[in-house]
Amino acid sequence: MKRFLLFASLWTIISSCASQVPENNGNKERLVYFSFDHHNSMSQCGEKYAVSMMEDGRVRVVIDEGFPEEKEFYLDDRSIFDELLVIVKSYKMDKYKESYSSRMEIFDGDNWSLNYQYDTKRSVRSGGYMAWPDNYREARHAISDYFKKWRDYQTGVLEID
Repeated sequence: MKRFLLFASLWTIISSCASQVPENNGNKERLVYFSFDHHNSMSQCGEKYAVSMMEDGRVRVVIDEGFPEEKEFYLDDRSIFDELLVIVKSYKMDKYKESYSSRMEIFDGDNWSLNYQYDTKRSVRSGGYMAWPDNYREARHAISDYFKKWRDYQTGVLEID
């Protein structure tokens, strides 16, 4: 009985840890494209992040937060996709509706879009104008916070926790 309880406890620990890591072995899908955009239609202020797999195997990263200018760089490691997929799954962004809209007409409101694609060509798109899912604010901050570590990449001042 003690062996059974020990085995059951170990199994619970292993399964909970495994659920935090995106499955990408064998037949599992892997991200090859990710973009997130949020901006105000009147002021055009906002942020845009895009990550895409290039044909040569490198990963192209674009960060545009309006200051001082758009940053673009390339990575040899594709783990950025795995890290972004953890954010998508953690905030259940894969459950977002395709479109959100406000019942009121607003002429200078906020637009947002989330797009990502897997290596199987399956893609997910969601977006809205002055309307969003319940956890949108938290998910948006998680994405913005994630890209903080890449902001200084071009200058060689990259510090990854």
